[in-house]
Amino acid sequence: MQTEPDRKIRRKRIWKRLLAAALTMAVLYIAAVNVLVSAVLVPSFMEKLPSFERITRKSYAEQVQETELQQNTQSLSAIGRGWSARENPQILHIRSEDGYRLAAAYFDKPGSHRWAVLLHGYTGSRSMMYEYGYWYSEHGYQVLVPDMRCQGESEGDYIGLGYTDSTDLVGWLGMILSMDPEAEVVLHGVSMGASAALITAARDDLPVRLTAVIADCAYTDAYEMFRYKIGDWFHLPAFPVVDSASFFIRLRAGYS
Repeated sequence: MQTEPDRKIRRKRIWKRLLAAALTMAVLYIAAVNVLVSAVLVPSFMEKLPSFERITRKSYAEQVQETELQQNTQSLSAIGRGWSARENPQILHIRSEDGYRLAAAYFDKPGSHRWAVLLHGYTGSRSMMYEYGYWYSEHGYQVLVPDMRCQGESEGDYIGLGYTDSTDLVGWLGMILSMDPEAEVVLHGVSMGASAALITAARDDLPVRLTAVIADCAYTDAYEMFRYKIGDWFHLPAFPVVDSASFFIRLRAGYS
């Protein structure tokens, strides 16, 4: 028969085991959420994941695959590649406010004060926007096509989802102003680039006047987008995973 001191010792052991188990689960959960953050914001990490190729194939398969659309897309892409090869653009660089070296292709149009800044989508690069650059150049625009941070030739630790990219764009617009004090700028973005364009247009510290913003397929709400995608991509519940990821994204990347 157990004495009262024995029961107290036994209860203490049980509580210690429960506490150890809870701490272990918390550490594992935090580690898993941080892996998830890297999987969606760090291209060099996501490309190593076995799920990356599966998600890429699935995302492509969900797009409209009409034959005419495919042919048009392939033709426009070929036009963009050919145009960029012929024009041999100058590669420009700036430093972001937090010290990253950012790259952009610049297609000169001497004598023009009209500028188009073209912004690619999530996990993309500037070459995705060359087909648009061709059209703008043909219509008399100077064309600047940045690699968004952490993508293409631009440095960075995390994809900005448009938020940190808006600050980077202020830097690019400042460079345009230094090259052409009479510049009138169109921001044209696709997908994440569209969201970056909208966030940038809402800022009150822009160094140049924007004449237009073209936002093609911007996300309306990053939280809702990831709430849906976290289940679609990784088969995880939105709560509490997305809320936890948002907290660690803020700690690591500076935005929620």
